[in-house]
Amino acid sequence: MGISALVPPVALVLGVVLTGPATSTVLAQSAGQYQKACDQGNLHACTSLGLAYAQGSGVPLDLARAVALFQKACDGGEPGGCNNLGASYARGSGAPVDLPRAAALYLKACEGGEARGCQNLALSYMHGPGVVPDTARAMTLFKKACDLGEFWSCNSLGWGYEHGSGVPQDVQRAAALYTKACELDLPVCLNTGIPGPPLPAEAQDPIHLDRVCIRFPELKLCMAHGADPWWDVAIRLMIKYRNLRLMTSAWSPKRLPESLLHFMRTRGKDRIMFASDSPVLSMTRCLTEAEQLDLDPEVLDAYLYANAQEFFFGKSS
Repeated sequence: MGISALVPPVALVLGVVLTGPATSTVLAQSAGQYQKACDQGNLHACTSLGLAYAQGSGVPLDLARAVALFQKACDGGEPGGCNNLGASYARGSGAPVDLPRAAALYLKACEGGEARGCQNLALSYMHGPGVVPDTARAMTLFKKACDLGEFWSCNSLGWGYEHGSGVPQDVQRAAALYTKACELDLPVCLNTGIPGPPLPAEAQDPIHLDRVCIRFPELKLCMAHGADPWWDVAIRLMIKYRNLRLMTSAWSPKRLPESLLHFMRTRGKDRIMFASDSPVLSMTRCLTEAEQLDLDPEVLDAYLYANAQEFFFGKSS
């Protein structure tokens, strides 16, 4: 499941999601086999090899080579290659930024049965890059991705039903989707804080999660993209509810408020998770800034690794 397997793909949260093998470790160990299979016409292997070059896993980092491999796979009808090629154009990764072309490639991937193509196209319709914003269309695509097994799109669909965004408000249906997450022991991440795109912010006020936490105390719930300007509300909610976490994705660590850092040092040592916003905020920049924070080594380790490991995958054995 590619880059996204390092932290599970979360619709409405982490942006475009790539298609590929389970982990970057698998890529590093298998790049040679993927090359041989791709040369023999295995288009899935071309997609996986492209992902290896996109990450520099087992092969030198080569974004242009990654794009060429994604293009080869997509031209041959492999929908995962189309999805990853669309992501390359969306990010300007090895190709010039071309958001309409990215959306067209996501559509091709989605029509080919690639759930993450449907999810990425849904995100485009939510936020507007490359297409005219259309929340109803986004929810239709989230439903298709959900039906294809991309559960993080099910989460986004649940958010839509809860808030009546793009679909008729149906709290019971939203509750059913949250309940399914509980049954499968899957974490749910939702954006909090004022969004960057020109979208209404009220739905992302973390206070709305108060009702969700009361109704679903066993639900593993994460606030993503920080919570500005409602940091203190988010902290109070985490103190109140043990099942609630916060991820600092899309926030430069040096810009984190002191109130959050104090919480990390004291009552919230196990509640805050690191994320960058790569490629907008590079991993190198974010890790460098995180290591410069006034945090004890064990707190820093929990922030950078241990808290996310436990939340998403369970405690390390």
